[in-house]
Amino acid sequence: MSQEAVRFENARGQQIAGALHRPSGWAEGGPCVIVCHGMLSSKDSPKHTLFAQQFSERGLLALRFDFAGRGDSHGDMQELTVAGEVQDLAAAVALVNSMGVGSVSLVGSSLGGAVAVLHAGKFGHIASLVTLASVSRPAALFRDLLSREQIERWKTTGTHAFEEGSLGYGFYEDALTQDVLAAAARITCPALFIHGSKDEVVPPSSSQDLHDAAAGRKRLIVIDGADHRFSDTTHLKQALDLVLGWIAP
Repeated sequence: MSQEAVRFENARGQQIAGALHRPSGWAEGGPCVIVCHGMLSSKDSPKHTLFAQQFSERGLLALRFDFAGRGDSHGDMQELTVAGEVQDLAAAVALVNSMGVGSVSLVGSSLGGAVAVLHAGKFGHIASLVTLASVSRPAALFRDLLSREQIERWKTTGTHAFEEGSLGYGFYEDALTQDVLAAAARITCPALFIHGSKDEVVPPSSSQDLHDAAAGRKRLIVIDGADHRFSDTTHLKQALDLVLGWIAP
């Protein structure tokens, strides 16, 4: 197995940074999986790195990458939007397709799960899909997390500071236009939705809604006691086993 840094360009002309995990003996026509991080995370989070390494060990080419404005990718976090992240994922899919992969699967965490659903619903041609603690209604999530006064202040000032960084109001405006559940209804590939019962950020009902909306073969699994990041090692192992069983059985 090997790991190499890669860079590719999104539709807005920005350089996107990724890490490609190539399994020993992988050849053109082999399967690939792309891992999508959450809103204020990055490709180098321990969870996403672990997933990519495990996929590679099972013979899949694996790509994890930073959305524009995060990690090592170009761009300003203040300009981050869901629509922009869907463009970034499309560029990542184009990259691996240019390498001659036989199939592409997607694994998305939190907002990255919503982005994966939006991509699969828009473009199709995805072999399988897994989301973890995925957002189903991006704008509603912020209405749950923030008071009306905070959202109005966000609009007035143009920015809001979260624990991991600040987001421009354009993110919220764009989120209002994103219909993730409608995209889920257009998914025909096998889809697994994983959530923690103790998720403190995104309610488990979010994955339930995605599961109910999705077409094709689908499954919903709620891991008892798990939080949003699956920070307990036991819960992370459960999630990892489920992801691997779905993508690389």
